[in-house]
Amino acid sequence: MTIPGTAAGPAALLAVLFVLRLRRNARNRRAIPDASACWRRGWFCHRCGEVFFSPGVLVAMATLRGLVWRAGGYAGLSRDTGPLLEQVSQRWSGP
Repeated sequence: MTIPGTAAGPAALLAVLFVLRLRRNARNRRAIPDASACWRRGWFCHRCGEVFFSPGVLVAMATLRGLVWRAGGYAGLSRDTGPLLEQVSQRWSGP
């Protein structure tokens, strides 16, 4: 004996999860060009383990990763990288 609608609950849950996944994937695809542009500005040096980030700024790999995530708007971060790039440039540029 089955109760009518027993399969409807899990099916509805799966449908909602599917739609949420589609929305998240679409948001990530829209962010790829901005994140990729930020990623291409850096060059990883295997010898020193740091990233040369244009314009001539040396940053840690974790910092570049944070910049890329922020540029793409991933994980709910603000997409404004201007102030962060200025801080990185001031911190790593010599006098």
